[in-house]
Amino acid sequence: MEGFRMPRYPRSRLLRLLLGTLVATTAGIGVAAPATAAPVPYRHLSFDGTTLTVPSAWPVVDLAKHPRACVRFDVHAVYLGQPSTDQDCPSGLIGRSEAVLVEPSTAAPADITENRVAGEFDRVAGGVRIEAAYGTDRAAARAVMASARTTSTQTKRAPSAVPVRPAAVSGGVTNYSGYGFDACATPSAGTMNAWLSSPYRAVGVYIGGENRACAQPNLTASWVSQEAASGWHLIPLYVGRQAATSNCGCSAIQSPTADGVNEADDAANEAGALGLGSGATLYFDMENYASSSSATVLTFLGAWTNELHARGYTSGVYSSSSSGIHDLVTHVGSYTMPDVINDALWNGVANTADSSIPAGYWANHQRVHQYQGGHNETYGGSTINIDGDYLDVQVGASAAPRQVYEAASNNAWHALPVSGPSGTVTGSAAAAITLNGTKLLYTVNNGNVYEAASNDGWQNLWTGISGASDSALAAINLNGVKIIYTVINGTVYEAASNNGWRNLSTGITGVSGSALSVIVVDGVKYIYTIAGGVIHEASSANSWINLSTGIPATDLAAINLNGVKIIYSTQGGSVYEAASNAGWQDLWTGISGVSNTALAAIDLGGVKYIYTVAGGTIHEANSDNAWRNLDSGVGGSSVAAIPLDGYKVLYTL
Repeated sequence: MEGFRMPRYPRSRLLRLLLGTLVATTAGIGVAAPATAAPVPYRHLSFDGTTLTVPSAWPVVDLAKHPRACVRFDVHAVYLGQPSTDQDCPSGLIGRSEAVLVEPSTAAPADITENRVAGEFDRVAGGVRIEAAYGTDRAAARAVMASARTTSTQTKRAPSAVPVRPAAVSGGVTNYSGYGFDACATPSAGTMNAWLSSPYRAVGVYIGGENRACAQPNLTASWVSQEAASGWHLIPLYVGRQAATSNCGCSAIQSPTADGVNEADDAANEAGALGLGSGATLYFDMENYASSSSATVLTFLGAWTNELHARGYTSGVYSSSSSGIHDLVTHVGSYTMPDVINDALWNGVANTADSSIPAGYWANHQRVHQYQGGHNETYGGSTINIDGDYLDVQVGASAAPRQVYEAASNNAWHALPVSGPSGTVTGSAAAAITLNGTKLLYTVNNGNVYEAASNDGWQNLWTGISGASDSALAAINLNGVKIIYTVINGTVYEAASNNGWRNLSTGITGVSGSALSVIVVDGVKYIYTIAGGVIHEASSANSWINLSTGIPATDLAAINLNGVKIIYSTQGGSVYEAASNAGWQDLWTGISGVSNTALAAIDLGGVKYIYTVAGGTIHEANSDNAWRNLDSGVGGSSVAAIPLDGYKVLYTL
């Protein structure tokens, strides 16, 4: 909805251009004419047994006469009737003015309710539902709602039964790689079915926000469930408060942190009402703005991301390549970053590349590119005005647990399943440490963290830690205390064996849930994470302040070599090494052709060993062998490694 936007006309001219002959006559809809020809500030409307008073300057649109009229809340208007399931709406609408929709309803009468975050009143009076949206003039919208009176003495409709809410749709419905589109009004089920003949399989839907311009009669939990079952993926967009320097005429951010939290809460509530499960990516639509608003916007978006994570959702941000996305790129490490970016750059190229975004930023399937602005397309006889999108998003989805195998260098890397009295040990992520000669294996299984010890027959016991990311797990032995690190909704947590595994937040937020490494140097704990596609370092000696190393990565592993911190990272299938005593200069090891999401490293006798996955098997390279990458023959898609008594032990999934 951004890109190179068309000029925004004054409201009076915009109404003439877009409403045209839609303004209904007084005879058609029961407008009470004044006794004289002199203009009056208000007039009375009657619709379906209910009257209400509206400003006389507001045009009235009879939806029975103009069934495909776009019900818009960005211009003054009164809409009477049921909005069409196939409204004819331009894709680029945004903003909020005072407007009213009066539609038939079978619901029981209900008093006025208000959502101040979304900027709207709602009421059921007699046989109609009244929705009054507002921008700057809340009082005008409230007065219209309060004026509603039921004129009919007949009971025209019995209250409908409470609808059964469909089962929640997996958060993975927002993951997709391929073509997508977004439209101002959610298309009908019939149109979505017709568009199954199109190249698109993802659709942007506007789930809420006080600057959402179009009515959404189709957007229900049933619609979401039905379209997900039909193979459609979703791009849920929330159009909340905008920067004060935006040219959209929208309500503006007042208190960045408080507003960001409130908007995220409202978005999470709307997503939940639609049946979108935890882990779904929700995108804030931040329209183009001037650089003087950068600090306000970044603070606001950071609060949005943090609160979404607290509510169990993944954070996305849509904005222009030249404003919001540019600010995110140039401030990685200074503010909390979203998990996914939706880049508005109308260059007509259907990919996720943008020369202004470093290749290593949001590189792990974390991008959407809106490559084309509003235009009409027709499939199966149904035409929609759309923006064109290309997605590469794979975040937040649960990974299935897999069998854990152990292989050791002193046993010719013979891989054996790890199994104990409670059965085979499985997980979606694994970490290992040694304690007094005992091997301790930690795994994540459906968000729960388990511990199994080699001196207890690998009996797999739950630590009590839950809600963990499926792919990020680390553990250390610090002076005999076992410490586990997990990522929960973008925040790093720490739990220690001498504290009953009580899981405590480190305060490190906005990180990827797919990579985590922890080392100890001189008694200080160092946590390495990825935020915005860049490796960050935080230490217990610095109150866990998370600082950017500047190293781009999709996965990482860290070791302590004689007091020097060394980070290994994967980028584009290659492995790089950076050391703290060399200013984190990132150097290619010569290893290439490996998975971007599987990496481990250890120090054994001063020799550095790197473990990667290539072709479905674990490969080993060491610093004494010029990083020659050799196939161990051990199968697996991820790996953890520990040194023990002079030999190397691997755990693979």
